[in-house]
Amino acid sequence: MAKENLTSLKIYNLETELPINSWYKEDISNEIIKLIKNYYKDIGAKFFKVSALNKVGIDELKDYLKGRLTVLAGQSAVGKTSIINALFDLD
Repeated sequence: MAKENLTSLKIYNLETELPINSWYKEDISNEIIKLIKNYYKDIGAKFFKVSALNKVGIDELKDYLKGRLTVLAGQSAVGKTSIINALFDLD
């Protein structure tokens, strides 16, 4: 999702979370995570490194989202459905 779109959410006082989905724990290095966090730091987004396939980070994301109205948005084939399936144990 473009940084500009995420920034517009702040205008409406909406919180922004960015789950970074990786198929395998090793897919996304800590250095890449730092670069992504740095790019989005000015919008105050909360980050979650998750692996929908391996269920890594899913419980933390689930706890954070509990009781919240949530929208997952992003490009096609980035793992939105996989994250939803992991959150609701819909393997």
